[in-house]
Amino acid sequence: MSNVPSPELDALMAELTKTKAALAIAEAEKFAAMQNSTYFLSHLSHEIRTPLNIVLGFTDLLSSDTEDKKQKERLEAISSNSRHLLNLINRVLHFAKLDANMHCLDEQPLELAYLCAELRSMFYQTLANKQILFDIHLDKTLPTHVLADESRLKEVLVNLIGNASKFTSSGSITLSIKQADLKQICFEVKDTGCGIATNELKTIFQPFQQANNQSA
Repeated sequence: MSNVPSPELDALMAELTKTKAALAIAEAEKFAAMQNSTYFLSHLSHEIRTPLNIVLGFTDLLSSDTEDKKQKERLEAISSNSRHLLNLINRVLHFAKLDANMHCLDEQPLELAYLCAELRSMFYQTLANKQILFDIHLDKTLPTHVLADESRLKEVLVNLIGNASKFTSSGSITLSIKQADLKQICFEVKDTGCGIATNELKTIFQPFQQANNQSA
């Protein structure tokens, strides 16, 4: 039998119940705050994206109306930086939605060969200029189309190949796409670069962390 007197046990149980209730309220308030911040970022990004898209539209029109080489270069600089800013805004909103558990994958039929062709066109020439071989191995046993969120998948692969390019001075970079199991496909990027130090493996996958003690 317990040596704790009944009144004291009742007091402990009451305190425990009170603590659980306080934790539940704090969790609800935290979730509400995250949703509010996501709503704010969503509204703000919409307000910024609208004029940015107008700038991009008029820049394209001006570029098509002029034959002056210098003017075209300036307009291209405006367009390139505007698109980069638009991409940054979209990424901020994406991370905000992830933090608030509001992000849903937009799964649509995706042609793997088309994805490979896009990635090859994006990186092949840049890597060829560095005399780095860029190879893509697409398992022939895979189906032609798969269900995937194309934008999110492409974002991950572009980051992985881009990082491989940054830290590979010679040799090759290989993207392999193969069947992991009956329902999953494995995307694997290998390179002959310097790799990640063993002591950084525990922190490299933390938010906003990079290798060599850099922050994103």
